[in-house]
Amino acid sequence: MVMPPLPRRCATEPESTHRGGASIRDVPRRVLTPVIDTSIMGPMATRQKRTKRTYNLAEPTVRRVRELSDLYGAAPTQDGVVDLAVERLYVELREKAESERWAAAAEDPDFQREMREVQRDLRHAESWPE
Repeated sequence: MVMPPLPRRCATEPESTHRGGASIRDVPRRVLTPVIDTSIMGPMATRQKRTKRTYNLAEPTVRRVRELSDLYGAAPTQDGVVDLAVERLYVELREKAESERWAAAAEDPDFQREMREVQRDLRHAESWPE
């Protein structure tokens, strides 16, 4: 079924409802129907993509996650508590590994020799101008 065309002007619409005396109905429909990309808008815009996972956790762990979220407000959701805990553990282990690498480098004669050379080459660059 083909729809009849819309009238150019409604009977109750004033003659001049748009700048220049033209009726708003005279403006092409595509101008009145903008396309808005909402994929970058709203509260989800800054959140990372989420992945649904299932883990078998001990009951005390589940209880602690719930308490950390509900009672202590560590995060607004239980998922947020898990995100925070995993991120904290990740940073802790990464920093430990880096610390171990620096400790090993401090014992490495080649590294020590290279650092002395760098220190000698930059001794003037690291001092205040006279």
